[in-house]
Amino acid sequence: IENARLFAESERRAQEMTALSRIATTLDLEQSITGTLNSVAQRVVESTSAVAASVSTINDEGNLLLGGGYGLPDGFLDAVDAAILRGAPKPNQRAISSGEPVVIRNLKAGIKEQPLYSGLEPLLADREWDTLVIVPMRYGERDLGTLETFFPAGAAPDDREIGLIAAMARQAATAIENAFLFA
Repeated sequence: IENARLFAESERRAQEMTALSRIATTLDLEQSITGTLNSVAQRVVESTSAVAASVSTINDEGNLLLGGGYGLPDGFLDAVDAAILRGAPKPNQRAISSGEPVVIRNLKAGIKEQPLYSGLEPLLADREWDTLVIVPMRYGERDLGTLETFFPAGAAPDDREIGLIAAMARQAATAIENAFLFA
């Protein structure tokens, strides 16, 4: 039994290392910043149990901007930006301020309760998401933005997977910082 547990642990760690290396491969100096952000989101979905992901960056004025995604419905990023412009709550800011992941369960119910997010309801009607995990991305001492991952109902990530997503966010921060430097 102990050997089986150790083997399973080794397999899990190998999968996590593969996931981290996938993020590192998103660095392509020929790719645009948006292309890099989309690639990061795609690699995260391919390497976790998330069904969609988005990446937000902080602009020069300190505002959080949605910049890339994977597995998102058409118009999703624009609808979130519009809601934020109307004054909707920004859970991303909580993740950045605390430096810790923020987990939002019952996402669809929360959106229904917040009228400023009403533009999202039709976009999410046929989506299986119900848990959102937001992880801050930092490069050195500088906040670069957040990595948002969406999970199906009944499949919320455990602490180990949230830790993996946080590690991927750190790796993504390096790719994004390099994309900004070479843009």
